[in-house]
Parts: sequence; structure tokens; C-alpha cells
Amino acid sequence: MITEFEIDKSIALVEKRAESENEAELIAEEEFVDYLGTEIIPNLTEYENHVLSFCISVIYNVVSEHNTTVEFDIEEYQNSEEKNWSARDNHSKLEESINLFFDGYKEEDLLAFVEDMIAEDDPTMMSIAGREIIFITCKSYIDVVC
Repeated sequence: MITEFEIDKSIALVEKRAESENEAELIAEEEFVDYLGTEIIPNLTEYENHVLSFCISVIYNVVSEHNTTVEFDIEEYQNSEEKNWSARDNHSKLEESINLFFDGYKEEDLLAFVEDMIAEDDPTMMSIAGREIIFITCKSYIDVVC
């Protein structure tokens, strides 16, 4: 299980990299990056895309530090994504489905990190649909790489 301390270290690393390169760089498997570029990113605003890229970069970094290698399978990801969207569709509110996803989830701290990233501090910055897409995308990614 990945700890909050490990996540915080990964956040600092990704933020430092973003500062030195003036832009956050998406770190993940090429196959997943391609999938995001064709299937996910076109549905997000520029700000939402930045949040998603940051979350995926942090998840990738912390998992690779924790496990030394990150195993990714696009078919497994798509199956997980479909399952997570089906579970999400069973509830009228995003918050209700998020609570469901936490029940017995092994990587609770990683999921909490994503939840914090989509928190509605400024509702004009992120749409409800964008928050849902980011959460389900990250949850599905965590499912596969952990």
C-alpha cells in the first residue's frame, strides 16, 4: 500500500520538474498517454487537462518508486474504466459514487489524493463532467498499475 508520505514526495518531485521545465510533463506509459490524448483529453478544458496530467504524473512516479516498475495493460485499463463508469452511473451524485469507491479500496491514499485534486475549491475552474472524467480516469489507472 502506498502511503501519504510517499505521495507527498511524488507531488514535490512532479512540482519541481514542472517548475524547472515551465510546464508539467505527463509521465506515464506511452500507450496510456496515447489513449489519453485520443479518448480523454479532448473532453477536458485546458485547466482540467493540467489537473489530470498532474495526477497521472504523481501516480506514475509514486507507483514506480514504490514498485520499481509500473506494469500497464491498455485492455485491463479499459475494462477497469468501464467497470468504474458503470459503478459511477449507479449514483446521481459524484460524491456518492466516490464514497463507494473508497469502500475496502487498497490504495485509499492515492484515491484520496485524486479526490483532493478535484475538490470544488473554485467551481468555475472545473466542470462536474471534468471532475468525473479525471476521477474515473485516475481511479482506473490506479486499479491497473497497483
